[in-house]
Amino acid sequence: MKIKIVDQIGARPPTSAFILDWDEGVPTTARDLIRERVRIEYDLAHERSEGSANHLVQLSPTAARCTLDEAIDRACRGFETNRMFVVVDGRQVETLDAAFVLTPTSSVTFVRLIPLKGG
Repeated sequence: MKIKIVDQIGARPPTSAFILDWDEGVPTTARDLIRERVRIEYDLAHERSEGSANHLVQLSPTAARCTLDEAIDRACRGFETNRMFVVVDGRQVETLDAAFVLTPTSSVTFVRLIPLKGG
């Protein structure tokens, strides 16, 4: 099945990011979704040799040299420290390893929070 992945940065409106292929009825976790999302971004960034401002893990010149596992760990730490969260079917996922089932009509939104300057 195909799951539409949507990005939201702060209070900006959500935007389509990409489509994720997933097996219907197979339980998943936020960690699984983050791992797959970062893997796709990592592959794309290394194909182009530069990062994008919309990545869950900012692939700056120093971070771009990190391994895939390091990038996944960094994104998971971002989830655990509330710099990013995941919303599935309108409900925020509270922990990395809580299991849930995606359906063909599921919507997954990754919300990356950006700190305000000066405050």
